[in-house]
Amino acid sequence: MKTHEASRSVVRAGAFIILYLTALLQTYGAEYLWRASWGVFPDQVDPSVVLWNNNTIAPVQPVLTGTDLLIQTTAPADNTLYDYSNLTMPTQLVIEAEIQCLSGYSAKAGRPYVTVYFTTGSGIGGLLGLEQGAIYLVLNQTTRGWTAAVNTDDTNHLYRIEVDTPSVVGSPIRVYQDGTLVMTGAIAGGDDWGTVPEIWFGEGTDSAYGSSRWRSFRHNAATAPSKPVMFIRSAPDEIAWTSHSNVLYNVQQCADLTRLQWANVFTNILGNGGTNRVSDAGLRTNGHGFYRLEMEK
Repeated sequence: MKTHEASRSVVRAGAFIILYLTALLQTYGAEYLWRASWGVFPDQVDPSVVLWNNNTIAPVQPVLTGTDLLIQTTAPADNTLYDYSNLTMPTQLVIEAEIQCLSGYSAKAGRPYVTVYFTTGSGIGGLLGLEQGAIYLVLNQTTRGWTAAVNTDDTNHLYRIEVDTPSVVGSPIRVYQDGTLVMTGAIAGGDDWGTVPEIWFGEGTDSAYGSSRWRSFRHNAATAPSKPVMFIRSAPDEIAWTSHSNVLYNVQQCADLTRLQWANVFTNILGNGGTNRVSDAGLRTNGHGFYRLEMEK
């Protein structure tokens, strides 16, 4: 069992009106999960995630639009991507992303303007590229290995990449769109892949530029789990937090941090992989307090 740092609540006119990002001590599981609807950027739920961005033309930074994260580059020299390098590669790698491909251009067949990239071992990896009307897996920067004609720009679609035995060249890759298997391929080898495990998404090549919307991103190669985001709301009075699937959470409350006398308010709440919510009528009557999550393994 591991307890996470407190998330402070503030009472004004009897209502909780501020939301907070918890500072999670990451010790459970190996899942990274981010959703744009949480109102935070991908690097804010895991401090090891790095935003690589050298845009010189507006919008310079990625933009949160409420339900999506807009990533846009307008010249081949510009790149914007989120990079994950603190990884422990599992026996089966699973990556999921909700993406809408908007528009773009690429000068090389193997360098897409919407990318999910993964290096699984030294000189071993794969890359899922999206363009308007098609997705593909590459062998190297100039060669596409497998292509599927699917709608990519009409709306956000959920893409799921499954890689069996990811550290072995030639191991199978399966790509699903909205739950339907649409393409199969294999892990590639060569100089186009890095030397250590790495995952990144966005636009990261000097041969392309484009724009895309990202609604969520998940993978199971994290060394430690991503941080939950905790919300304290009124109308309705509730405590909510982003959760990992099949993990038990306890919600605790403390009136004075100098005494650290935490009491359970809710116990054994099963994580649903999205946003868990519990109603708490005491939010308006208990006065000033602090809340934290306790996660049980």
